[in-house]
Amino acid sequence: MPEEEGQAGAPAQETTPAPLADAEGNLRDGWTETLDESIRGEKCLTSVKTVGGAIKSLVNAQRMVGRDKIVRPNDASSEDEWNEFYNAGGRPENALEYGWAKPEDLPDEHWDEAAMKEIMEHYHKLGLSKKQAQAIFDYNMGKLTAAVKDKATQEEIAMNKLKDGLFADWGQAYEQKKHLGNIALEKATEGNPELKERLVEKYGNDPDLIRAFSNVGSKFAEHKIVESTNIPTTSDLETQKIEAMRHPAYSGTGAGADFKDWRALGYTIAEHNAQLKKVNEIIAEIGKYKKTG
Repeated sequence: MPEEEGQAGAPAQETTPAPLADAEGNLRDGWTETLDESIRGEKCLTSVKTVGGAIKSLVNAQRMVGRDKIVRPNDASSEDEWNEFYNAGGRPENALEYGWAKPEDLPDEHWDEAAMKEIMEHYHKLGLSKKQAQAIFDYNMGKLTAAVKDKATQEEIAMNKLKDGLFADWGQAYEQKKHLGNIALEKATEGNPELKERLVEKYGNDPDLIRAFSNVGSKFAEHKIVESTNIPTTSDLETQKIEAMRHPAYSGTGAGADFKDWRALGYTIAEHNAQLKKVNEIIAEIGKYKKTG
């Protein structure tokens, strides 16, 4: 009897609560049920899956204390609310403050100032910060500059192949053949400088056109339609340039201690300028025909 009484009076064993997380720190399913009823239904808790994640969220929340709060507008927000949001996010006061400038290695002909201003206005309207707009600009300019350089390289390679092919076919007659083509080009575009400008560009990059104009020039010379001496070759022009630059009215004569300035030789400023003009005209003529290969 006493034994039975002793057994009845023994305290019941306590049940150990299940741990909130396993050994790796992963929170068990339903862990939020252990929280106070006033917070267990918060949506932000659904993304917390580990003890580490919970601690990180707490640290981030503490770091935000005291900082300016930026509330993101929605579709129902006014334009002023959106502008306030954009400005708080780093958008400059006006579009020109993005401050874009042409990259130094980008050729002038590929830079459109008006287009850049239009794009800056668009980015400002979209609310981009200066940092965001600059990153997009740098990326696009980098791609454009690389494409321009690649195109120039490919054109140079193509031109070299063109010249190699013509040299292989014409040999020592290359200069004369090219000269005859220039004669035909001059004759075909006589009185129409705009047509000549466009045709020279195509002529210099198309081996078929070069051959065709050369053949026409040869026919002109055979039938005395034009005198081949009317248009000098590039070699002739180079010789003319050297002779013009050696003229004492251009710079003077002699060298070193024996040098005499054109003024000392009695030439007037008008005569000196006339000689400068002659040299520049010859150089321009040489450059024009270099376009034709």
